[in-house]
Amino acid sequence: MELLKDIPLVPYTTLKIGGLAQYFCQATTKNELLAALNSPLKPKTILGNGSNVLISDSGFHGLVIKNSVSKINYLDNYQVLVGTGTSLPLLITDTVNHHLTGLEEFAHIPGTVGGAV
Repeated sequence: MELLKDIPLVPYTTLKIGGLAQYFCQATTKNELLAALNSPLKPKTILGNGSNVLISDSGFHGLVIKNSVSKINYLDNYQVLVGTGTSLPLLITDTVNHHLTGLEEFAHIPGTVGGAV
């Protein structure tokens, strides 16, 4: 996990607003996400696709963790194990391609599984 300082949050929100994150990291694995959550830096917040947030132009004083833990694994009995950073549109398309339905009503949400829950 690479810890960055003074990162603009504009590219990480769907409304393209927000100031700088004092500290920023992008977690692409479960272990990176756990390490970021266990960081002594405070306060901290988790950012998915940034579709359900408004970030002040003054930024965020603390650690912003970009959750990019994306995976889709198909299990027995029509169960699906999904990473919290997986985008909803990707999950819906993939499950439909595997003949599993029921999530289509959420197709208009540009967020991630973790944000949707």
